[in-house]
Amino acid sequence: MIRSDHPAVTPFQFGDIEVDPAHCCLRFADGRQQKLTSQCMQVLCVLAREPGELVSRAALVEQVWQGNYAVGDRGIANVIWTLRKAMEDDKETPRYIQTVPRKGYRALAAVKGLANGESSTGQAVDAITAGGDSESPHVAQSQFAVKHVERARKSLFRQLSRAVLWALLIALGLLLAAVSIRPRIALELEYGRQSWLAGAAKHEVSAGDHTWSYLEAGSGKPLLLLHSFGSRKEHWLGVIGHLAKSHRVIAPDLPGWGESERKDDSDYGYAAQSRRFAEFVAAVREGGQIDLVGHGMGGGIALVWSANGPPELDSLVLLDSLGVEYDNDLARAVRLGDNPLEAADLSSLHRRFALLFDRVPPTPWPFDQALLDVHLEQLPFERRVLPSIVLPERGAFVPGQAAYAVDVPTLVLWCQRDRVVPFSVAEDLAKRLRNQRLRALDACNHMPMIEQPANTALEIDSFL
Repeated sequence: MIRSDHPAVTPFQFGDIEVDPAHCCLRFADGRQQKLTSQCMQVLCVLAREPGELVSRAALVEQVWQGNYAVGDRGIANVIWTLRKAMEDDKETPRYIQTVPRKGYRALAAVKGLANGESSTGQAVDAITAGGDSESPHVAQSQFAVKHVERARKSLFRQLSRAVLWALLIALGLLLAAVSIRPRIALELEYGRQSWLAGAAKHEVSAGDHTWSYLEAGSGKPLLLLHSFGSRKEHWLGVIGHLAKSHRVIAPDLPGWGESERKDDSDYGYAAQSRRFAEFVAAVREGGQIDLVGHGMGGGIALVWSANGPPELDSLVLLDSLGVEYDNDLARAVRLGDNPLEAADLSSLHRRFALLFDRVPPTPWPFDQALLDVHLEQLPFERRVLPSIVLPERGAFVPGQAAYAVDVPTLVLWCQRDRVVPFSVAEDLAKRLRNQRLRALDACNHMPMIEQPANTALEIDSFL
């Protein structure tokens, strides 16, 4: 700040510019006036005390910022830039202030006191930076007001900063407390983040006897994505962002799953779900043809619906699909009532992940606990539906028979190392389809849309 205990602060001439330190003002020959901040005026006056002489950055910090190098060293460049802009001075060919790289600054313009026209390196300019015995009451009051306003502004800024910091800390504490009580909050926030990145919005529609929840992103030809057993629409988020660049992507929670409606007395086997899916397509299609992708159980539903020859279906993608008879350790265990994919605690949840993924994605707390809570909540429903997915007498292999009647172009896309539904099923399924292409994905098990989202989306997009 310009000190209020100095002698009368007299305006002085800096080249063709009149400098009024008391009012922090520059007056130009054409009548224009330019206000400066107190720091800008102090720096200008320090330089003008010794025109033509180099003033080091250290000297400026000592005299203007009272030796506060952490603040002053950053502030000097801003002040010099502001002065040059105010004076319309060019850095490369300066008329008023010269920058000497890594050393300091130099005042180039002549300095004269306005009272007597003599060169002034003392009285008019020194009054800014040196003490004296006399004082102008008007100047003292003016500078005191400026200093008071500056201090008040800084104090208000500090108070606001502290208030914002405390608000953030309190919000974070409340969030952590809420997550510790209900870990699913963290999972919902993560799904929200992924939805935002994919450009997907959540909607609801009443179709047939159920209310459906679904994600939608992009525009163009509709592309519907059907999830598998024990899964949900958010598991498609990794591929939605890619596919939405060329399609209107719609990923529903199948009835009974996720956020879609579930009824205690309803059948959720392949045939019933395919009928419901036909009603959902009618509700969201908005005319024209559609493409369809089904994963696992969703692939089985897609096969049953496609076998009816819906005219709106243009092409089909089967992704590690269920519905064809096969035999491995997992299938035998499930048919005998011992489902290794069930989880009762965190240990068995991670065992489930190891069965589904080639490389288990990191799942730290609270996400693992949230996923376990979701699984435990829908476990009774899974046990109720599972027989219709695995037992032949309950229609488990209806999709495999339906494949013979599907005549639309079909991509059979499978993880080479699928340990849930082995690649041999893909080969069997391809033989049943009339118009098919078989493709294998590397480095994934049964969840390619999560393990290899970019490659999965690329294969789908290339086929469509």
